[in-house]
Amino acid sequence: VHCSTAYVATSKAIKNQHDATTTSSGHMGKLINGPESLSTIFADGEATTLYNLIMNGNDIDINIIQSMLQTRGFPNTYTFTKCLAEVLITERSKGYVPMAIVRPSIVSVSIKYPTPGWIDSLSALAGCLFLMGGGFIHTAIGDPTVNLDVVPCDYVAGRLIDAAFTETLDINNPVVIHATAGKENSLGIEALVMYAANYFTSDKTTFLKPFIRPRLVSTKKSIRKSIRKDERRLRAIALYLSLTGKKRLAKKIGKVIPSLAKVAHGFDHFASFGYDFYSRTPINEFVADFDIYSYCDLIHQGTYFYLLRRGVESLDMSKPKYNILAKVERVQEQSQYCKYLPSSKLGF
Repeated sequence: VHCSTAYVATSKAIKNQHDATTTSSGHMGKLINGPESLSTIFADGEATTLYNLIMNGNDIDINIIQSMLQTRGFPNTYTFTKCLAEVLITERSKGYVPMAIVRPSIVSVSIKYPTPGWIDSLSALAGCLFLMGGGFIHTAIGDPTVNLDVVPCDYVAGRLIDAAFTETLDINNPVVIHATAGKENSLGIEALVMYAANYFTSDKTTFLKPFIRPRLVSTKKSIRKSIRKDERRLRAIALYLSLTGKKRLAKKIGKVIPSLAKVAHGFDHFASFGYDFYSRTPINEFVADFDIYSYCDLIHQGTYFYLLRRGVESLDMSKPKYNILAKVERVQEQSQYCKYLPSSKLGF
């Protein structure tokens, strides 16, 4: 079983799709269809040749890389190399090893295992929410009309296990499985940002105040301007702390400043273009009564407690059915804490 990403799925109009996925072109919010099938963008042997060039340490001209991305419909090297890995694994396993490729979308906090709200990674969406919730950044990047396809990490783990033990696999035809929420279970960027603003600003004890009025920006010019504004604010705070003898705290804030642009630009494509991932088995078949709005509350609770490391006494429990404090063994009994009841397949 190989874990890939749903964002390797490209539409038929590959050239047009790349134009849309390049934010500098100004085409924002374009819906990109993600089929649940293997990619056919590489000619026979082309993937192996490219892989050998990379592994041998050969320098590949940046123009060649850009051309590859453009002609094949990928927004960045992350999605391109994920697709390359799928093709290589398929070619090398065919006729020898039965193979399943599981493609999750944006992975976030757990919904049940090992405990509701658990997360230990600052990548992708979590990194953005960490900076927002910590008061480091007031910039939110994305098109307000775009929906994010976000899924729980334990749901993805369950789909990987399910693929290994319950799918009927063929040594000649790999199975592709989308571990995605789907368009109907996705949350709009604007709603996510407002949820975050309402949640994180409820804590009045923090030194750096989370954004009360987040700046939702979408063009490169406005993104750069907004990020620079956040950076200047943090530099001023760090200088004040240093002058008042709090040099350790000033140093910590100084280390965060370079990450603002990196995190924001690393996630801008996924927040600027909508994806509609088709899946033969919707998330509701594995996670009973999945509700994206309530799951959004759990995402913020998990970010607050596990990433920002704030105390449980400061958690906002105004919506208790997604309580991060609920013990795993009590989830079934106390539906007021978590309404994701066990399903017949994965124990959710």
